[in-house]
Amino acid sequence: MYLILFYCSWTGDIHMCRALIIICIILSFFGSVLVLVGMKCTKIGGTEIANARVTFAGGMNYLIGGNNEEGFFSF
Repeated sequence: MYLILFYCSWTGDIHMCRALIIICIILSFFGSVLVLVGMKCTKIGGTEIANARVTFAGGMNYLIGGNNEEGFFSF
């Protein structure tokens, strides 16, 4: 019970930073999954163009996750 009250007593800045880190972790995880599916050695995605698009989407997830992390550390 005390732990819940301790977490609730934090300021909004700390909660926002926690949320940004969680979003960054989730986006990076999905980015790594998409990059693994989109590699040339896998046949999951279909054609090479489809694999390239999936790999590009994974790279975009990495970039967005990195920008969130950058916002966290600069805040």
